[in-house]
Amino acid sequence: MSLNLDLARKIIKAMIRFSIDNYMLPGTYAVTDSGGHVIAVERRDSGLPATIDLAIDKAWTASVMRLSAKVLDQVITRGEVWRLNVKYNGRMTLIPGAVPLIIQGEVVGGIGHSGESVEGDEKIAQAGLSGAYREEEFEVKVEKGLELAKTIADNTINYVNKNKIRPVAITITDINGWPLLIYRMDGTPYGFVGISRSRAWTSSAFKVDSHKVVDLVGSMLESPNGEGSNERFNTTQGGVYVGDVIGAIGIAGNTPEEDYKIANSVLKLINF
Repeated sequence: MSLNLDLARKIIKAMIRFSIDNYMLPGTYAVTDSGGHVIAVERRDSGLPATIDLAIDKAWTASVMRLSAKVLDQVITRGEVWRLNVKYNGRMTLIPGAVPLIIQGEVVGGIGHSGESVEGDEKIAQAGLSGAYREEEFEVKVEKGLELAKTIADNTINYVNKNKIRPVAITITDINGWPLLIYRMDGTPYGFVGISRSRAWTSSAFKVDSHKVVDLVGSMLESPNGEGSNERFNTTQGGVYVGDVIGAIGIAGNTPEEDYKIANSVLKLINF
């Protein structure tokens, strides 16, 4: 067993199944690699938007510290936590709900959940760790938005593999620009995750494909990618506006032109 997108999705499915079976609040479920970089993130429709980056930061902490938040809270003093938080731009968190993913005695990644009580987050993250080792198949029914996002992501992965295109990072947002799903295909450099997310955000925020924003606010841009306006502002091709339950899709991993073609082709395949 090794950590890849399929295993990350299995872990998340186990967390969601545990949450639903135990009537727990919906939230965001995240898996990162050994460097703390996102492999997969899913947010249930009614999960608070604020839980997205909290879940990612919890998984990041478990990955890079090689310990659960519960253990870290016992071995790190409060003063050290404050200094580490400053050092790592606020990403270090001791809030329960983060466990390292251990395979054959080695920490290969982190699992994080946000959206429940601290006790609930911890139980859900632990359920994800247990799910990594489950051999039997199991299913879980999620809400409409996340289900649609997963369908788009599956079709994107199939399209990329079928056409032998370089693997990509996929971000699918709701109508307010908050991610419902982030996947990084195996072999995709982690830097493309942020690009896919910013393209999807830009498309959602301006209700047009990401590169068409220039036609709307071109004279206001401080730079070609608009970094001076918003950290998520990206006007390169690869973000496509959808505008229903799904706000937008952002693809990154190839040239902007190729990423845009992938997004459009996939949406046409499923009649969006």
